[in-house]
Amino acid sequence: MPPTRILVTHMPRLQREIVTELLRGQADVEVVSSEVPPESTAREAARSRAKVVILGRDDPRAVRALLEELPRMVVLTLAGRELTAWRHGLTPYRERLGELSPAALTAGIRARRPQPSWWTD
Repeated sequence: MPPTRILVTHMPRLQREIVTELLRGQADVEVVSSEVPPESTAREAARSRAKVVILGRDDPRAVRALLEELPRMVVLTLAGRELTAWRHGLTPYRERLGELSPAALTAGIRARRPQPSWWTD
């Protein structure tokens, strides 16, 4: 199985070195480090065939833009001096609604959970 390609971007050099060092030695990952303008992140992720993007800032709107363009992507964001990591992604699902009825149709139409504001803005 080929290694998972990870794009590390939008972070200061020291932070990028820390992230890269943490991933070094993992046989199943390949780090691709690239500094591109924020509006080019999705294009660079697609070009490099990355499956994961690690952003050096916690920016839910930037994450939303990435996931809208590349819905199979997993995005990790880092926040604060402690470099707290957040994982963002879209998860496909399939759920049985049961026999066709007004209640089943209504259940299928309604959102499963309220969408977070960073996704709906």
